[in-house]
Amino acid sequence: MKLLTAIFIVILLAFSSVAAQKTGQPAEEIVLAEGGGNLTQPMVNRLFDFFEWSLDVKLSNEERAALQGEIVENWKNRNCREIAGVRSILRLAEDAKNWDAEDTEQIRVLYKKRFLKELESAPTNNLNSLILTGFSGRRGGSQGLATDIEQ
Repeated sequence: MKLLTAIFIVILLAFSSVAAQKTGQPAEEIVLAEGGGNLTQPMVNRLFDFFEWSLDVKLSNEERAALQGEIVENWKNRNCREIAGVRSILRLAEDAKNWDAEDTEQIRVLYKKRFLKELESAPTNNLNSLILTGFSGRRGGSQGLATDIEQ
């Protein structure tokens, strides 16, 4: 069921992109959800890029679609806590542009530990669960996840 939902979201986004190009609106300005400020595709892409960098993992298209669906749903439901979390991550991603190359790897390791602890502290949260599932699947399950947290 989740796979079908993810596929549907990817198809929907593809058609949205084509429709935006036909109307002259750049695809990157597509509003995915309104409320709490508009949620746009570039915001979601920056969020994914930051998580991939900080957790040192590449999300699949299906994982991105599932995460995006959850983020959009939270935005539409005006889930203030989740919206604030997304905005916080986006500020961190923006700040990352100003980091020295020498500091970047040390900061990435610190963020990785911090994010994994935060994600594990509320594993029933849908976003946290989706991110942890993708992360632990690439690290050999929960044993790999625990090893990464201790590092």
